[in-house]
Amino acid sequence: MIQRQAEGKAEVIGETSFFKPSTAARKETYQRITRIGRRKENAGEPQIAAIASGLAPEGEIIVFNPETQAELARIDLKEKEAADLDISPGEDTASGDLLAFCTDTEVFVQQISSEKAGLTDKPVLIYESPLAKSAAARPKNRLLRFIFGGQYVLLVQNRPAGAELLIIELNVSEGVSGDVTLQKRLGTVSKAVSLAVCPLSQTSTGEYQTVIAVGGNTGSIEILAIERKKNGLGRFLPFVALKAVHSTPPTALSFSRFNPPPMTGEIQSPSVQLASTSADCEIVVHTLRLQPAKNNGPSYVLASPETSDVKQTIFSVSMAAFVIAIAAFLLQAFSEIRGAAPPTLGAADWLHPQLKQLIHRPYIVAESPLMPSEVPVVATVKQKLHKLVEEHASAETPKAIVVRDQGNGELSTEVRHDAEIVQEERLRRWEDLHEHEKEGWKQKLSEGGHWSSSEGENVLKGILFSELAGIVGGIVGGV
Repeated sequence: MIQRQAEGKAEVIGETSFFKPSTAARKETYQRITRIGRRKENAGEPQIAAIASGLAPEGEIIVFNPETQAELARIDLKEKEAADLDISPGEDTASGDLLAFCTDTEVFVQQISSEKAGLTDKPVLIYESPLAKSAAARPKNRLLRFIFGGQYVLLVQNRPAGAELLIIELNVSEGVSGDVTLQKRLGTVSKAVSLAVCPLSQTSTGEYQTVIAVGGNTGSIEILAIERKKNGLGRFLPFVALKAVHSTPPTALSFSRFNPPPMTGEIQSPSVQLASTSADCEIVVHTLRLQPAKNNGPSYVLASPETSDVKQTIFSVSMAAFVIAIAAFLLQAFSEIRGAAPPTLGAADWLHPQLKQLIHRPYIVAESPLMPSEVPVVATVKQKLHKLVEEHASAETPKAIVVRDQGNGELSTEVRHDAEIVQEERLRRWEDLHEHEKEGWKQKLSEGGHWSSSEGENVLKGILFSELAGIVGGIVGGV
């Protein structure tokens, strides 16, 4: 059904049935998608339109002339259904228009002629979503739009982990093919339900920015931008996330057409509007401010991409630092009042005299702990035996040198007063050892580097030996 609006009234000017009659018991077929291609200025060619069926026994896409209602092409999808479609005008009459459509897992493009009906070839598959372990885990195509004059297809997929944007670059030099050149996971929208794009004005070299709006099932809208540069596409630029715009999912999004203001000496601050509708018959219009691009050409871009995110991050960090500073200040003041920290702030003086008397505790400087004046001297295993003998041979007060076998192949040496070892009956002097015991000790002392055969046995006379490990600790603890 085609309508015309005049003087504030809409009237029907024609009705045509394009879909095949349904053979199902329940007639649930409806017109799911309607898209009208935008013709270039001064092209002098008629526009084309396309519709897609929903809940039909066999899915269909019909391309037709909206003025004459003449059918131009019919695409049979069989058991599949078109999730979305879009039309891009061709460069000239011979090339015709380009139709892109997607099913749940595939994306196709189809060349359409506005002069003659019928298809000269089949739709070309340019993308297929990757397989997954289960059908539920496989990415599902939901929405698509041509961007940058039909050179790229913007595809929106719903994945188990959230919605994602894909840019498919079209190659039409030798047949039509596509390559995914850019991907972006959305931060706010977890399941996309609606999409709109708005191309802004371009420079003399063909560079310009396209604004993208994606609506989610929670009623939020995420707005991004992407730029076409001389050497290809730039990255996605997050602009703003509009949360809870609607209480129900936004059923449709639409940008106003941007017409750049004339470039004068004054700095212009134009804007574009984004309208969104929902199932509860609510319409919300948002105004997005633009600013001149950095070059001198007639080009505009979204004002300060990611400004909202930067401000929110700075505010969050500042508040966290402020809270930490306040907490540290209060902790220092409390510690001073209770005497646990030196009076750096003088917090105790802030208290009322009576309150200070009740809760204040003076800070006491900790003194160095008293060390015992006499500590038993214990030589380490690294101190050689002959060194100990030389050090204490000429001492006024004779000392006893004790050698112990620690039981793990290591020897320890220590110096004791005679009175300290008199109670230890297991210590035996070198002279009191049997010959086989002396040979054993010689081997141990030699292996440990404490004694060599060249020094002779005289250096060992008077030294006490013990083979019981652990006695040193007992003696030291009891002194």
